[in-house]
Amino acid sequence: LRWIIGLSLAFELFVAAVLQRPVLPLWVSYDEPFPRAFYWSRALLFEGGRIQGIPGNANLLALGPLAWSPTGAKLAMVATVAFDQSEVVVTGGDGGAPSIASPNTQIILSTPDWSPDETRLVYAMSTISHARGVDLFVTDLTTNQVQRLTTGLNYSQVGGAVRFSSDGRFVFYSRPVAETGAPLFDKI
Repeated sequence: LRWIIGLSLAFELFVAAVLQRPVLPLWVSYDEPFPRAFYWSRALLFEGGRIQGIPGNANLLALGPLAWSPTGAKLAMVATVAFDQSEVVVTGGDGGAPSIASPNTQIILSTPDWSPDETRLVYAMSTISHARGVDLFVTDLTTNQVQRLTTGLNYSQVGGAVRFSSDGRFVFYSRPVAETGAPLFDKI
């Protein structure tokens, strides 16, 4: 691991200081135009950008599920960026001005839901690796603050849903608990 990290930093230093331009992988040939994510290194070491190193790969693993805001002016989506890691990304309705609305620590396991005033998003996120310890979180998009709503909920993404109430005061979630005799929704 030390060798990989050391060689990765040396590689990124060489690209940023000597070549001073992005570098494509040497073993493939792409037709232009191609996405910036295809670069092996983007020469961002001195700019504070994301570095990839020797084993780097900036390609998204998955994109979705998607949730339009109530007015259709914004779009929230779950972007899976690595094994067991995803984040909620918010864009304008045209896909511009992206911003990250969740911590990139674990995997998001629900479709995000918008508050009626479009200032908050609720979603289920694991708190333990391998999609375990799933709890509910709300991000206030005006302050970029994340609030954990539950601890130990163990929300089930299969058959479950997370929603704001119509006035935005409550968060409702559903989860399969039994085949009969259980309430249909819980609220926080």
